[in-house]
Amino acid sequence: MALTLQPAYVPASTLLGDAQIYLVFAEEHFVCSLTRFDDHTNEGEAPCQYWFLEAGLGPCIVTSAEQPVFTTIDDAKTWLVQRLKQ
Repeated sequence: MALTLQPAYVPASTLLGDAQIYLVFAEEHFVCSLTRFDDHTNEGEAPCQYWFLEAGLGPCIVTSAEQPVFTTIDDAKTWLVQRLKQ
């Protein structure tokens, strides 16, 4: 299943730290948004980057207890394809 990731703009004043957001489409249907945050909590260390599912629709809906966090965008895409095949 082909996924299309479309960058989305959110004004920096609404975010905590740096963030990158993608709207994700599967066969032209919006399925979720993915957000990457850079955690700058440890001074002097490289920021920790991670992706999480901001909002999901259909098979990509999750409860707060199962909220996935991904270390790479490829990990997120793999998870999405698996959910969409269910």
